[in-house]
Amino acid sequence: MNRWSKNSMAAIEGIHPHLKQILNGVLIDHDCAVLSGLRSLEEEQENEKKGVSWIDPVKSKHLKQVDGFAWAVDVVPCFNHQRLITTKTGFGLREAGLFGFFLAKVDEEARRYFAGQRLINREKWHLRFGMFWTPQDWFHIELVQEKGAS
Repeated sequence: MNRWSKNSMAAIEGIHPHLKQILNGVLIDHDCAVLSGLRSLEEEQENEKKGVSWIDPVKSKHLKQVDGFAWAVDVVPCFNHQRLITTKTGFGLREAGLFGFFLAKVDEEARRYFAGQRLINREKWHLRFGMFWTPQDWFHIELVQEKGAS
């Protein structure tokens, strides 16, 4: 069974419990590393200056939201104990396949978890993946609470 590294444990602090549960479920079968979770406004502004963040820093889901948690996380899959590396242009063919496999695992775990939340709490959530944005934010995953949710 896989375990979180000390760096990942620190990065998980402050993220929404739903994200924690989903990532813990993924970790059972698939190794991954959490690069970033909760950030300060200053960190977001610095990331924008460096060109590694494209969203208005005030709107970032990495900031503490109204419930006191970050609703976003940057997570990278690991294969054979090595992090999957990307460049600004993305992945090679092999890496793209591995990354797609990992995202399918995350999506599967999230759907299972959120189905339970709908039954128990009538909460409606889903995940949004930064890899589908323009420009792409490959390792970004964020919570979205659906309209009409309690």
